[in-house]
Amino acid sequence: MRRKIFSIFSIKMEYQILIAISLAIFVGVNFHDFALQSAVLGKIYLTLLKFVIAPLLFFSIVTSITGFGDVKQMGRLGGFTFAIYMSTTVFAIAGSLIYMNLFSPGVGFNASYESFEASKTAELSISSFLLSMIPSNIVSPFLENNAMQLVFMAFIFGIAALVITDKERVSHVYSVTSTITDIVLRFTTWIIALTPFGIFGLISSMVAKNGLSPILDLWQFVLVIMAGLITHMLITLPAIMYTLTKINPYKYLLKLKDVLLFAFSTASSSATLPLNLTKTVEVGKVDKKVADLVLPIGATINMDGTALYQAGVALFVAQMVGIDLDFMQQVTIALIVVLASIGAAGIPGAGIIILATVFSTIGLPIEAIGVVMVVDRILDMFRTAVNVSGDIYVSKIIDAIYKKDLEEAKI
Repeated sequence: MRRKIFSIFSIKMEYQILIAISLAIFVGVNFHDFALQSAVLGKIYLTLLKFVIAPLLFFSIVTSITGFGDVKQMGRLGGFTFAIYMSTTVFAIAGSLIYMNLFSPGVGFNASYESFEASKTAELSISSFLLSMIPSNIVSPFLENNAMQLVFMAFIFGIAALVITDKERVSHVYSVTSTITDIVLRFTTWIIALTPFGIFGLISSMVAKNGLSPILDLWQFVLVIMAGLITHMLITLPAIMYTLTKINPYKYLLKLKDVLLFAFSTASSSATLPLNLTKTVEVGKVDKKVADLVLPIGATINMDGTALYQAGVALFVAQMVGIDLDFMQQVTIALIVVLASIGAAGIPGAGIIILATVFSTIGLPIEAIGVVMVVDRILDMFRTAVNVSGDIYVSKIIDAIYKKDLEEAKI
């Protein structure tokens, strides 16, 4: 009997979320008072998400940097890898902003509810962005969940660790931060396991307050995000790869279609990493030295699909609550999303955590996450496939450019 009872929790997360959404809609429509009281589940869930933001960002980035082993290696191979990953992320966000401004799916969206009143946005500018990156002390970024300052500190700390000449001490730093990251990730997976309950609380209370029209209207948002994801995966990334290597990107991607299908079904970059490492070397013919360095970095910092989604959601909610963001404000938001996406953990639902970070940073109502949560899981599967496709493309680009150099340098 016990096995049968606990086997319920073995249901795949995507099915759990579909069940939660269905129940939330049913309860919101038919049990108004209970649905309003269940809002506390959503609030607890969002609070837990904000709780892991600081350690997740800081320690995952430090672990990634110290994993290079020394500054020379980071400067040669890692630096170029990082530059390409960041470039593709910028292209992804730019595409998202273009699509969101072109079609404006949030304009006219029924969002005149009390719970979605936006907090006053800060005066966003490039200068204020640069100044706000530097913390006044080492503690405040953790207390305030300031994503930009956490990323800045993580890079400074990681690079400082690499310049220590004693490799054993560097290895010790990596071991410690890696262990802490694993602990935080484990706790994060527990929070993600509560996603169906959080979704139920957010959506049921939303339906009870506002009816079904907000949910039914999301088809425009989904189409715009999907257009951005498809454009990035099948046009932007292939164009970059062909320009740098002259290799047919579509034939290469087809060779590794099993990796993409796995990424899509699990919605997890981290879970896909072992398969990606094996297939990229055996089928993609990428040098193992390149794959062992580039792919783990990619699983940590290459979040093209996630960044595209975060920027899209930010503009969607801004349009929804009537905040008019000018060009410079959108550029600043793009920079924030780039930095925040670096620390995104490659696990199902991790985008929600970064979404909470972005909302808090730019002054949007974090409760509005409940609107897009209706379609978040299905979009998570697609954006994870985009993330992993970026890892596949970039690993081949680095391999093609640096193969001879790697042999000579004996990296």
